[in-house]
Amino acid sequence: MVQLDLLRGVAILLVLGAHLPLQSQFSGMLWPAARCWECIGWTGVDLFFVLSGFLVGGLLLQELRTTAHLDVRRFVIRRGLKIWPAYAVYIGFVLLIISYGEGAFAGGLHLAGLRAALTQLLPNLLHVQNYLGTPRDHTWSLAVEEHFYLLLPLALFLATRRSRGKPIASIPAVPVIAVLLVVLCTLYRCARYAWGPFDMDALLWRTHCRVDGLFLGVLIAYLHHFRYSTLASIARYRAALLCAGVALVSPMAIANHLTHAWVPTVGVTMLYLGYACFLIVMVFTAPGVGLLGRLCTSAAGRAVAFIGYYSYSIYLWHLDVGHYRLQSALSRGFLGQLDDTWRWLIATGLYVALAIVGGVVIGRAVEMPGLALRDRLFPRRAAAVESPPTERGTLVEALPEA
Repeated sequence: MVQLDLLRGVAILLVLGAHLPLQSQFSGMLWPAARCWECIGWTGVDLFFVLSGFLVGGLLLQELRTTAHLDVRRFVIRRGLKIWPAYAVYIGFVLLIISYGEGAFAGGLHLAGLRAALTQLLPNLLHVQNYLGTPRDHTWSLAVEEHFYLLLPLALFLATRRSRGKPIASIPAVPVIAVLLVVLCTLYRCARYAWGPFDMDALLWRTHCRVDGLFLGVLIAYLHHFRYSTLASIARYRAALLCAGVALVSPMAIANHLTHAWVPTVGVTMLYLGYACFLIVMVFTAPGVGLLGRLCTSAAGRAVAFIGYYSYSIYLWHLDVGHYRLQSALSRGFLGQLDDTWRWLIATGLYVALAIVGGVVIGRAVEMPGLALRDRLFPRRAAAVESPPTERGTLVEALPEA
């Protein structure tokens, strides 16, 4: 769906703002916009979480709804072929970079350098970097996603064990689990912040603190596949959903998540609730119909959707092909003759361009062949966002234009 690729594009563009090579205080006249982008940028990961929960949950729930069976092994293999080839290439690259820094290519020191690099990257290889640390901090969210890929099939397997082989009309445990996780994770983050030991990385990185956003996406997927009319009724209030989404997300444009206590506690909950509102609106927006539909099919919308299509590779590589390169050049005096405004604008433009172009090129070289192999060996059995046939057509006709 172009609408979801557009949301992915927005998410990765937000993330790029969190890792600007020149911080906002050096942006001159552009400081207000630069500061907002810098503050809100980290929230792009929460949008990714809600989207991932919706899409991955949708695949599994649609399989259960249509076949009354969940092939967990097949799901894990398909996820692996989606995530691991590009991730393995990236980790291999980082291994070489760190090894070089440790003296891997300096005569007899190469074994020591490789050993040191492997030790640093071992958490990444085990997908526990969000607990044990990593030389590439942005990979914490990939660990959360990997844990989610194991937790969700297990939860669905247990929730449907008594109805195996029978038609599945509903799975009441899914909304219960999702709502419980939203409440419990929010309370846990608040309690951890209030009574400690306080650890900002723990509140924002650890799976048990952040999995609620993913399961909120699963809840939307559940309504989409099992309670379609309920979700359609909610989606009729698109203006209210958009306003709610803006109200919930926009405070992060001025709040520093490192200094404001409410951000890593209830603020995280506000974020994924706000992004869930946007997701519902976009799922029920027909391309070319209404203001939002026309936006999706406009040149700008298609450009952002194109970026979103390659968002995984861009996310993996944006630090190494963009941020570090520009930061190094700037430290050596690159653009030093310009005033702050032009220096920040050109440096940021180059950084974004390098991150996007690098991600697209590497994505086409590594990620896309992996996806082609996956679809050839293990064809998709269900669509993540397929609506019930009897309701799909009438919904789009009934919804007012946004």
